[in-house]
Amino acid sequence: MNKLKLFLPVLLSCFALSCAGDTKPEPQTAPAPKAQPTPEAKPAPVIEWVDYSKAFKTAEANSDLVMVVFYSKTCGHCDMYAEMSLTDECVVKESKDGFVFTKLDVETKEGQKAYLEWLQPEANENNEYSIAVPTTMIVATIKEVPDFNLLLVKASGVIAPDSLCGAMKKLRAAHRDAVEGILADPDFKKARENSK
Repeated sequence: MNKLKLFLPVLLSCFALSCAGDTKPEPQTAPAPKAQPTPEAKPAPVIEWVDYSKAFKTAEANSDLVMVVFYSKTCGHCDMYAEMSLTDECVVKESKDGFVFTKLDVETKEGQKAYLEWLQPEANENNEYSIAVPTTMIVATIKEVPDFNLLLVKASGVIAPDSLCGAMKKLRAAHRDAVEGILADPDFKKARENSK
C-alpha cells in the first residue's frame, strides 16, 4: 500500500504532462474580417384587407372584383386556408391588380348578415341555417353602374393556392372584357344618357 502511495503521484504527474503536450503558443493570425451587415430582409408581401363596409365602394371606384372570405376564429380549415392560400406569393401578387379583399367572421352579426344575404343557405325544418366556412365569394362591380354587384363565384372549403391564383387571373380578365363590352354597347350608352 505504501508503494502505491508513492507511485500514484508520479503516475498522475506523467499523465498530466502527457495531456499538456507541446505548450508553445500558437502563432498569431490576423483577426477575421467583420461580416458586412446584410440588408434586412423585406417582409413578405401580404394581401391588403379592406373593411367590409368599404370594400364594395372601393372596388366600384375602379370596376374591381371584390373577394369576400367568410371565416370563423374557431375553424381549423379557415386557419389552413389563410396560412396556405391567402399568403401564397401568386395569390398576394394577383390581389394587387383588379381585386379588393375583405373578410368577415361568421360569428359576428355583420358576418352572419352578409353570409345570409349573399349566399342564401337553405334553412332546415327549425328555420336554422348551416354556415360553411371557409367560404370565398367573388363579386363583380362596375364603376359606371353604381351599386351593381353580381356574385360570380362561391366556393366553400380550402382552395389550393394554384387553383385560387389561376381563378383570380381568369376572372379578372373575363371581368375586364365584360366591362369593356358593356360600356361599348350602344344600348347601354343610350340608357346611360337617358338616365342623366
